[in-house]
Formats: sequence, structure tokens, C-alpha cells
Amino acid sequence: MWRDSLLRRYVALGLSLSFSLQVSGCTSWQAQTRPPTEVLTTKSYTSVRVTRLDGTRALVYNPRVVNDTLVGFPLPETEKFRGDPVSIPATEIRYLEVNKTDAGKTILLVAGVGLVLVLIAAAASAASDLGGGGQDTMPISCPMLYSWDGAGWRLDSGTFSGAVMPALERTDVDNLVYARPEQDRLRLRVANEQGETDYIDALSLVAVDHAQGVDVLPDGIGSGIHVVSDPISPVLARDDAGRNLTERIGTADGLVWESVIRLRDSSRVQDRRDGIELAFTRPAGADSALLVFEGRNSQWAAFLLYRLVHAWGGGSEDWYLPETSAEAAARVAPVVAEGGPITILVRVNGDWQPRGQIREIGPEVAKRVAVPLDLTGVGGDRVEIRLESVPNFWQIDYLALAAKADDRVQVQDVPLASAIRQDGADVRSALVEVDGSRLVLERGDRTEITAVTPPVPSGLVRSYLVRTTGWYRIHGGVKVAADTALLRAVAGPDGPAVVAVQLANDALARLH
Repeated sequence: MWRDSLLRRYVALGLSLSFSLQVSGCTSWQAQTRPPTEVLTTKSYTSVRVTRLDGTRALVYNPRVVNDTLVGFPLPETEKFRGDPVSIPATEIRYLEVNKTDAGKTILLVAGVGLVLVLIAAAASAASDLGGGGQDTMPISCPMLYSWDGAGWRLDSGTFSGAVMPALERTDVDNLVYARPEQDRLRLRVANEQGETDYIDALSLVAVDHAQGVDVLPDGIGSGIHVVSDPISPVLARDDAGRNLTERIGTADGLVWESVIRLRDSSRVQDRRDGIELAFTRPAGADSALLVFEGRNSQWAAFLLYRLVHAWGGGSEDWYLPETSAEAAARVAPVVAEGGPITILVRVNGDWQPRGQIREIGPEVAKRVAVPLDLTGVGGDRVEIRLESVPNFWQIDYLALAAKADDRVQVQDVPLASAIRQDGADVRSALVEVDGSRLVLERGDRTEITAVTPPVPSGLVRSYLVRTTGWYRIHGGVKVAADTALLRAVAGPDGPAVVAVQLANDALARLH
């Protein structure tokens, strides 16, 4: 069964990642003169660089020695983990470079990433109706958007996460961190790498010319772009488990905050929410500010969305039929909207008041957004903010507060020159505007997009953003009976959070 294979695979990977996180931190590469087997059997390393006898190199994550063979996972130096295990016989290795850690600078907030993978594996193996579509893969969705950085393709965005039916189609605006034009030509690639069908209604490139030293960030809801300068870190940050996050959350360093994975009581409101409380020095005289957020959804959140879609069984077909899609959306949309986002609250006269939201980002890549906050009613020179969501749904790397900048920027849409599908067809006309004419991508399909960028005005620098509109259809599950018990539970009061906590408890019990 695919579920048993998934359980074995991700329990092993999850435990490896958990251990690796505990030994990761501030590192440097150091060449080793000892034999590879001796290096790896006397001490554990997060990763090693391998130089083979033929001069080729490989970066191997979670390396270990099995029967005089180095095994681990391939990790391209400009990418995050992906791929099947790799094996390199010791007789083919010229030398190793090890990634040594300064343990004094390492702070482990949670065992997070690894344990989440184990949690997913246990939950997936317990489910009887996932079907899996014949795929032994993680249930992560969304179209993938890559930028050409001058040397290779870099993953820059997973777009319109959670838009799993036509009625949930939405627009996202994301920074293109890695995009680098060559001879005024910028290249993007949109790809479907999952068990789904992607429907992209529109895709456009936005160029923002601005002063050096400021950041141009989307608002996270697809409607605005903000200029951020001199963001300030929190003077205090603490999570609901009592952990002091002040130093860690004020630095974008890739070490994320994530909920503690533990048994929770789904009948208690306190256990159905988890979050971080922060205090900032108030920008002088400001009645509004921008909360700068960098993070992503966890794989657990993606898995539960996948699980929820499959719970409808054959009934999910109604989502895609014109005569039934509106009624289906009325049932499904509130569940998706209620379960995933982060609620932002501001303390006003001792009470927490909702003042903003960060909607689903997806687990593919961390994104940085700037959320406008109304500070009306906040007295004094201190601003207290709380972020909360369903436990284990988010990984947060960085939080800061900034005054709304009045820097003038020049914003312009850059027309697409071409959009060439993998079969050679130019599908640019399907992407020009939101008109129902969609680019459809099945698993394995991709489209390469080019745009000719105008000159950058003298004295300014340029940031690129991409605006995408669409939705996607997750495959599998339509041939099985609906999980009526789960659907009843998720439709109840605070249903998504109740179900998420109960499924996490069930997965933990299964592990034990």
C-alpha cells in the first residue's frame, strides 16, 4: 500500500531532519584529510560536500556510512531538499568537506520540520480514503513559479494556495527574489509538479523602480504593494508555550518558529489556537503601520487541505460543474477561509482586537509580505500585536514593524513577450487578462515566459513582482465514499481547528 510506503519513508526522513536541525546553526566548510568512513563514523554532520575521483562534486544532506558507502540526500547548493537518496561508494570519493557547527550560536526552537513529516506520515497511513492517485508523494499543491537568475532556475513562488475550485479562484502578488534580466529579457517558468491540474487565468509582471535601501512588498492579499524602510524588530516576543523568541523572530535566518507538537484538547479554545505575542516600539506619531511578515504554511496544513478535499469523495465533482459549483462553494469556501489564515490582533485598552489577516501562502517557499495595521485607539509608545492560527499550520521566520513609507515609486506592468508551452505552442493570449481563458497545466507540464524589461531610471533600483490569478484541482479521492464524519465535524463550530487538532492527536497516538 502506498500509505505504508509513505509512513516508512517519511518517518525515516522526519527523524533524520529532526536530528539534523538540532546540530545545525552557524556553519563553515572545512576540508578533511581523514578517510570519509572515519569522518562520518566519529561525528554526525548536517551535510557534506563530496569531491569524487573524477572531479565532480555533490552536496549530500544527512550523510551517513552504510557498508563503506556514503548515503544521504542530494541537495543542490542553490536549492532546498528534494530528490531520492543518493549512494556514493567510499572508493569513489577523493575527499570530503564537512559543514561544522558553532553550537554556541544555535538555538533550536522546535524539532519542527522533521516531526511534522512524521506526523503527516502517521496521519496518512491511518486514513482509509485518501486514494493517493497512485502517487507516493507529499500532498503539496499549487503551481510552481521559477525565475531565471542568470545561471539556473530558482523556485520563487507557489501561487494561489488553497484555491482548490473555480469559485475560490484568486489573485496573488509575489516578489520575484531571484529574477535577473539578461540583455533586458526576463525569463519565468510556471510548472505543475504535483498530482493536480492547474488553471491559470492571468499572469503579469510588475516592475517597481524605487530608491536604494527600501523594500517593495506585496500586501499578502493580492491587492496592494507597499514600500518598507527601516523596519524595527520586536522588543519582546513570546509564544503560547512560553518560549522567548525575541532574538530569533527579529532575524530572517531560516530558523523558523513553529507550534509545539503535542496532544491538545479540541474542546478548549486555547488548544485550538496557537500563536506569538509581540511588543514593538511605536513608530513616532503613527496611527497606522506595516507588519512585515516572512514565513510559509507547514506541510501539515497542506496535508489537511488535501485530506479535506478527499473527504468529499465523489461529491467533489460538484465543485467543477457550472450548475452546482456555486452551491458547493458556499459549503467549502467558509471551511477553507476559516481554517488556514493567520489572524492579526492589536491590543487596545487591554483587549485584543482583530486588525488584519495573512492568508494562505503555501508550503513551497517562504514569502515576505507587508500587512497594513490600523493603530487607532492604541495609546502610548508601545504596540502589542498577537498572531494566531490553527496549531502547526505555520512556520514563521521573521516579524518586524515599519512606519508607512512615503517614498515615491514608479510602478509599471511589463507586457509578456511570449509564453511557450512545453509542446512549443505560444499561449500568451491566455494569460493577458482575467477573462476565463485559462492556461491549463497537467502534472509535468510547464510554460516558459519571457518579458522585455524597460530601462531602469537613473538613480533608482528595480524590484520585480508577479501577479497570478487562477485555481487548481487536486486529483484523487473521487472514486471513494465521502468521509461523512469528518465533513460533519469540519462544518461544526470552529470545525477546521477542531478537526486539525483531533487528527494531530490521532497521528501522535498512532506513533506511540
